[in-house]
Amino acid sequence: MTREEWLESVGAKTAKLLGPAVPPLYVSVGFPKGSRGKHKAIGQCWAGEQSADKRPHIFVSPELADPVQVAAVLLHEQVHAAVGCKVGHKGAFVATAKAAGLCKPWTATTPNPELSAKLERITASCGPYPHAMLSVSDRVKPGSRLRLWQCECPVKVRVASNSFEATCNLCGTAFKQCR
Repeated sequence: MTREEWLESVGAKTAKLLGPAVPPLYVSVGFPKGSRGKHKAIGQCWAGEQSADKRPHIFVSPELADPVQVAAVLLHEQVHAAVGCKVGHKGAFVATAKAAGLCKPWTATTPNPELSAKLERITASCGPYPHAMLSVSDRVKPGSRLRLWQCECPVKVRVASNSFEATCNLCGTAFKQCR
């Protein structure tokens, strides 16, 4: 079973907690737009109006590995799909999320104890979550392509080249690459 198949299987079961209100949708693993800054989103629902076939798209962060948390995020985003993304975390969203077993704060994904137990049963029935957590904090950042060059004055310049043939307009000496 692929990740997406697992998400679809869990999503079919969590959608039943919301009744017939959840439209057919796509669900995948991916970084929610705008989630790489200080306030990291762990899920996102894109409205059906933004899709060519009018089906909402849900993304669950690849940084999540706990199946119950993934199922809770999926349920939270299904609430958005059911009530409409324009509602945000107010009104119909609050009523639907509360009825499903989600708790405040509404911008987070916090299941109450009863919902947690249901999500544990749902995820157990679908088998292990076939996903390896992605840790972006351990990402190796590439070094700079810019090389430091200096003349005798010393004027310093940075150039994205390993060969740089130029002379300084102030002292007239050639620039040499600094190590």
